[in-house]
Amino acid sequence: MRKYDIEWRSFEANDGARIAYRVLGDPEKPHVMLIHGWAVSGEYWRPQFPLSTGLYLIVPDLRGYGESEVKGPFTISRMVVDLLDLARREDVRFIVGHSMGGAIAQQLAANFPDMFDGVVLASTFARFGSPFSAKFFEKAVPLLNKIDLRSFARFATNFSYNVDKRTKLFFYRQYLKCNKEVVLENAKEILSYDGTWNLPAIDSPVLIIHGDHDPVVPPNHADYIADHIVDAHVVIVRDAGHEVNYNDPDLFNTLVYGFVQSAVDGVLKQ
Repeated sequence: MRKYDIEWRSFEANDGARIAYRVLGDPEKPHVMLIHGWAVSGEYWRPQFPLSTGLYLIVPDLRGYGESEVKGPFTISRMVVDLLDLARREDVRFIVGHSMGGAIAQQLAANFPDMFDGVVLASTFARFGSPFSAKFFEKAVPLLNKIDLRSFARFATNFSYNVDKRTKLFFYRQYLKCNKEVVLENAKEILSYDGTWNLPAIDSPVLIIHGDHDPVVPPNHADYIADHIVDAHVVIVRDAGHEVNYNDPDLFNTLVYGFVQSAVDGVLKQ
């Protein structure tokens, strides 16, 4: 894989926790924050690092993940506060969130609409529970209570769809680096999470990218989210699973870059 000029930075959250993040690209380009999901780290976004040729990427490790400090609480609402601070520090105008990171992105966009010019939601959800499936997390929570991380990593990797062995090994290693307390608390919260009230408050343009074979967050979540946001467009990627940005990274990157440029042009014309 090509090596990129990545600069590591960190800041102290308002409760004292150290939050680490990467920056790469030209700071004169649109500032885009990539928010990873459950049980991985900012390294998850490595197929999107080529976007740094035309965008300025800010890629955090969420609290308790990667290089960020393991200091609770590890709730979605706490992570929203962390990333709001980061967005202000780095003048972020666009946010891209995958899975749990998409739930965080929804809260940021709904509560701070003047800060963001566009949002990309990938393989994400606003709520689990009837009629929305949560089978993966219903299985993961009791497993995490009973097994070691190595066994959990094998279990989670089995849900990857249409990716090669090298990518599956990368996911396995990401899961193996998890802090069990963090991922367990996050999984329990995801099961009870209801962010549907956020959706009507999002008035910036939203692009929703979802795989047609997502075994973790089925595609009906994408339709639900789009139906409750004023300006939302859905792209369903064929033969793609939960890791839609890995199934077809060129398409994913083209969609994100085109969306950002279109939003920038729209702001300039106002």
